[in-house]
Amino acid sequence: MKVNSSKQIRQLVFLLLTSICSSFVFSQSKKEQIELLQQRFDSLQVVQNQLIVAGTKTQKEFDVYKTLSEKRLDSLNTLRAAELKRNESLSTQLNEANARNQKNDQELLGLKRSLQESETAIIALTHRVDLLLDSVTMYKKALEKTVTVRDLSDGKFSQSELNFIIEYFKKEILNYSHDGLGAVMEINDEEIIVHREGELGYVPAFHLEKKLPTWIAGDLDHDGTNEIIFDVFFTGGGTTYWIKIFCLKLNENSRYSLIEMDAPCPCTNKLECRETIGPVVGFANNLITIDANCFLADDVMCCPSSNVKAKYKFLNNKLILMN
Repeated sequence: MKVNSSKQIRQLVFLLLTSICSSFVFSQSKKEQIELLQQRFDSLQVVQNQLIVAGTKTQKEFDVYKTLSEKRLDSLNTLRAAELKRNESLSTQLNEANARNQKNDQELLGLKRSLQESETAIIALTHRVDLLLDSVTMYKKALEKTVTVRDLSDGKFSQSELNFIIEYFKKEILNYSHDGLGAVMEINDEEIIVHREGELGYVPAFHLEKKLPTWIAGDLDHDGTNEIIFDVFFTGGGTTYWIKIFCLKLNENSRYSLIEMDAPCPCTNKLECRETIGPVVGFANNLITIDANCFLADDVMCCPSSNVKAKYKFLNNKLILMN
């Protein structure tokens, strides 16, 4: 709209200039010139009026445009202010978030340090516990050794040892009772007898000497635990008898175990040991000597053809023939 008004003004000015120039080019009479000038003036007056109208219109259009521009500028300023405020709010939130992150990082660093200190303390405590456990283990071993190693030189079984042996033979004698009879114990000055119910001499029985064989008692296999090897006289009832060899082990915390020893037969050629091998008669140089009875096929139980002084080594709770 503003461009069209400016174009009309230029056209009117051009017409005015053309009219003025034409008045000087052509020679005319004054009257004609006056009339012509009057016409030109009228034309100029018309042009001026048109210019005033056009200028007024242009001014109005300019005012409208200015008003619209000012409103648009105010709107842009409002938007800009809102954007600045929003940016400031976002900047504030970002700063707060950064501050929180920094605080969290510091707290995390503090937690890591605490964790490292805790781990170091745990390692140190674990080391101390290990040392204490080692000390307790050593003390326990020393205490157990003190408990299990006792003086065997008095030649007597302790009461707890005798009780354990007696209970063992009470259970063992029941293996020879098939009629429901129980076990009976008899004690005299020299021996303890455990037999099946019935008249002694006619029922199975174990005869155990109360005297402890000190010459074959001690740490015989050098394992840190004392052993006592002893003979037991066993009869099935009547004149038939056997000699059984047992080992009482004095284990930790005053606990015991009783092991029946099987000695390999030392008899050679056509001789045999039969059911009983013989009593223990000696112990020297870590070797146990057993007086073994050797029988021929037609020998009776009372009368073996020969005797052999067999040497055995006590190892891993077994008797190992050495000759």
